[in-house]
Amino acid sequence: MKSIRRSLLVYFLLLGLGSLTAVSWLAFRSARSTLEEKVESTRNLILAQHRQHVEDARSAFDRRLLERARQLGTTLSREGLSPNESLNALGLLGMPVLPAGPLHGPLWALEGMSPWMTNRLHRMRPIDMFFLVEDGAADDSPTEYCQTYYRSGSPWQRSRSLKEKWFELDPQLREKMPVLEERFDELTLKNGDHVRRVTIKMPKTRVLPALPWRQFGKGLFNPQPSNPSRPRGEFLETTMIFVQYAAELRPLERHIRHFEEDKTSSLLELQADTDRRLAQLEKSFFIIGLITFLGLMLGGSFLVWNGLRPLRRLSEAVGEISDKDFRLRFDDKRVPDELKPIVERLTTTLDMLRQAFAREKQATQDISHELRTPLAALMATLDVALKKQRNAEEYRELLEECRGSADYMGHLVERLMALARLDAGTDRLRMQTFELNELGRGCLDMIRPLASAKGITLRGDLDESLVVEADADKLREIIVNLLHNAVEYNRHDGTIDLSIRSEGQGVVLEVRDTGIGIAPDALPRLFERFYRADPSRFTETPHCGLGLSIVKSYVDLMAGRVDVESGPDGTTFRIHLPLRPRVEAIASMAS
Repeated sequence: MKSIRRSLLVYFLLLGLGSLTAVSWLAFRSARSTLEEKVESTRNLILAQHRQHVEDARSAFDRRLLERARQLGTTLSREGLSPNESLNALGLLGMPVLPAGPLHGPLWALEGMSPWMTNRLHRMRPIDMFFLVEDGAADDSPTEYCQTYYRSGSPWQRSRSLKEKWFELDPQLREKMPVLEERFDELTLKNGDHVRRVTIKMPKTRVLPALPWRQFGKGLFNPQPSNPSRPRGEFLETTMIFVQYAAELRPLERHIRHFEEDKTSSLLELQADTDRRLAQLEKSFFIIGLITFLGLMLGGSFLVWNGLRPLRRLSEAVGEISDKDFRLRFDDKRVPDELKPIVERLTTTLDMLRQAFAREKQATQDISHELRTPLAALMATLDVALKKQRNAEEYRELLEECRGSADYMGHLVERLMALARLDAGTDRLRMQTFELNELGRGCLDMIRPLASAKGITLRGDLDESLVVEADADKLREIIVNLLHNAVEYNRHDGTIDLSIRSEGQGVVLEVRDTGIGIAPDALPRLFERFYRADPSRFTETPHCGLGLSIVKSYVDLMAGRVDVESGPDGTTFRIHLPLRPRVEAIASMAS
C-alpha cells in the first residue's frame, strides 16, 4: 500500500483479528468442553436414576411377591386340619348311611392314612381343589397366581387364576433348597402372560386327632411319633411345604416404561437445553468478538494516527528546508527511538548538501578565477599584437604566449571533466595486468626533468617485482600528481622518495618529500577542489588545485584509502590499495 497509515492499520487489524479469533476459539472450545462435561455428568445422573428406579421397582415387586408368599405360607402352616382330612372324617362318619358305603369305605380310610394317597386320589378326581387365594377385585389389577406343594413335590393347593394349569416344581430345587430361602424366576404361561414367580420352602406342623386308622397306620405311613406332651387322643405332624407365588409383570413393565419415558424425556430436554446453551454461547462469542473488533478498529485508528505524529512533524520540518536554509527544525528531545537514525542521517545529509552547495559555489568562483587569469593574459597578448604591425618573429612570440594560456585552460577543462565523470559515476576502471614497479619507474622518469631543474633528488624503492591487475592509467596519474606536488612544495636541493611494496592483502604506494610541510588546519581541506595550501605559490606548470581531488577520487574508485603525515621536515602521502599480486602473471613474465 502507498499509505503507511493504512498499511499499519491493516496490519494491526489483521494481527488483532488473528489474535481475537485464536483467543475466542480457545475460550469457546474450553467453555464447550466444560458444558459437555456437565451435560455428560447430568446424562449419567439421569441414567443412574433410571437404573435405580427400575431396580427399586423390581425390588418392590419382588418384596411384594415374597411378602404374599410368606403370608400364604404362614397361613397354611397355622391350619390344624387340612380341608381334605376334615372331609375324610365326615365321610367316614356318614359312610353307613350312604349308598354303596361299604364299597367306598376302604378308599376313604386309605386317603386319611397317607397324604401321598390323598394327593393321588384327588388328582384322579375331576373336582376342584380347595382354594385359599382369590383373584384381584379390580379389572385392571394384575393377575396373581399361587400354588403349594407337599414335601414330596406333589401339588397341594392352587389359585383359581391358574384355572386348569399347574406350576412345575424343579426336583433339584426341591431337594437342595434351604428352608425359608426364596428363589425368583420368570416364566410365560400358556395364555401368554409373562409372570415373575417366587418359590419358598416353609415348615408346616399340624395337630391331628388320634383316629383309629391313624393309630393303625402310625408306624406304616406316618413314621413321625406323636408328642407325649399333647393330650391323649392328639399327635403332631411336622412336614415341609413349598409355596410358589407369581404375578403378572404388566405393572412392573408399565412402571419401567414410565421410567423409560421419563428418561427419554429428560435426555431430550437435556439435549435441547444443551443445544440452546451452545447457540447462546456462539451468539455471545460472536457479539463479543464483533464489539472487540470494532473497538480494535477505532482504537487502532487512533493509535496509528497518534503513533505517526512524529512522522508528520518530521515531514513538516523537512518541508521547511530550502536551498538557502538547510537546517532541520525538529525537536530532538521528542524524537522516537525508531526515528532517531533517520533524523540523524537526514541531518547529516542536509549538512553534506549544504557543504556541497557551498563547494559548488566556491567551485564556480574558483573556476571563474582560474579561467579569468589566462583569459585576461590571452586578451592582453592579443591586444598588444593588434596595436601595431609586427614582424614574423614578434608574432610568433605572441602566439606562443597565447598557446601557453590556451594549454593552461585546456588542462583545467580536462581536470574538470575528469571530476565530472567521477561525480556522475561514468568513469570505470579499465583493468589490465602489468608490473607495478615498472609503472613507478616510468613516473619517476617523467617527473625527473622538473626535479632536476630545482635540484631535487628522486629516489625509488622499486627493486621487488610486483605484478598486479588494475587500471594502469589511473595509477600513473595518482603517482604523477603526488610526485608533481612533492616537487612544487619541496625545498631546493631536497629529496623525494617513491616506495611501492606489498603489504598483507594489498599494495602500499608511498611518496615522501623534504618540503615545507602542510599546516595542521589545512590537512582537513587538503583534498577539496581548487584548494591551495599556499595560494601565493604559482609556477609556469599548470596548477589549479584539482590534482589531489582527482587522486582522492581515483583511490576511492579503487576501494583504497589515503593517509597524510606532515611536519616541518616534510610530507608523506601513503596510499593503501587492495591490489593482490598475481603469482601466475609473475611466473609467466619471468619465463
